[in-house]
Amino acid sequence: MNTQHRQASRAKRRYQADPTAIFRVLGRVQTFTTEEQTQLNLPVLLSLDSIAHGKGTEEDFHTLAAAVNVAMVCAERIDPLVEKTCTDARDALMRMHARQMKHGTWAFDGPGYTAIKEASDVYQQLTSLLTGGQLKEAMQECMSRMEAGEVMEVVQ
Repeated sequence: MNTQHRQASRAKRRYQADPTAIFRVLGRVQTFTTEEQTQLNLPVLLSLDSIAHGKGTEEDFHTLAAAVNVAMVCAERIDPLVEKTCTDARDALMRMHARQMKHGTWAFDGPGYTAIKEASDVYQQLTSLLTGGQLKEAMQECMSRMEAGEVMEVVQ
């Protein structure tokens, strides 16, 4: 037996304002702090170093691939030369994946290390310039492209 008073009382509790909403908005429009940039860049640098020293794992490969993909999506809006740097790194990652399938170890070739190092530098610069919302959009674009099947084939 709901009276008007009870219904109105429930309606008040149902739609309460979120006091943390402003912090979510600010997180989307502000650039990353130095600590946040370190949290974003450190795994990429550690993965690059791990594979370069012959101790790489599949997780390291996927960390590098995610950084290169985000950099490539952002580079499409910046400059063709930056985009070429990222596509060269993508091709190097695909060669590394093919090498792992054939020999069982994660390793760079000479030009591949240079290309991936340059793309990781682009990623580091992007994390210092992008806002949280822009980086999130780039990551979502990468995910939507993968779901759509826009995955590059292995380049020999």
